[in-house]
Amino acid sequence: MSSVVGYEKCPRCGGIFHYEFDCRSNEEWWFCNSCGRREGWHYERDKEGKIIYDENGNPKVEKDELAGYGTIYFSFEKFAVSYSIEKDVDIDEIKRTFLKDLENDEIIKEKCYLTIWDEEAQALKSEYGKIPETYDEFEERCKLKEGEEETS
Repeated sequence: MSSVVGYEKCPRCGGIFHYEFDCRSNEEWWFCNSCGRREGWHYERDKEGKIIYDENGNPKVEKDELAGYGTIYFSFEKFAVSYSIEKDVDIDEIKRTFLKDLENDEIIKEKCYLTIWDEEAQALKSEYGKIPETYDEFEERCKLKEGEEETS
């Protein structure tokens, strides 16, 4: 499988909006690990992974769209897990569950975070941990590294 991966500025929070485009299937996915925004599309598939077609012979497509109301992010030694928070959920229950899950000895607590989208302020706030860097901060950090490499 060949993919194109990259990032842009998240239109919701200004975070890093990652994308993956599957060159074989033309399916694509976008996600922001800061605010939880997710979008993209993929073909509907059966249990065997085969594409499902409609009555006219066209592949059925499923679109994924989630505005992004926060992120639950757990970091482990060799991987991380990110969950998007949906609108109108019990934030207090999410916090309680998140804090209980942090008791897992395999989780690297310093790298975990729980963010919530504040609709009134139109901004991301942290309930636990540090909010990930913004797209602009990431770009600036990359430019600084490039400058260091050029002078080395």
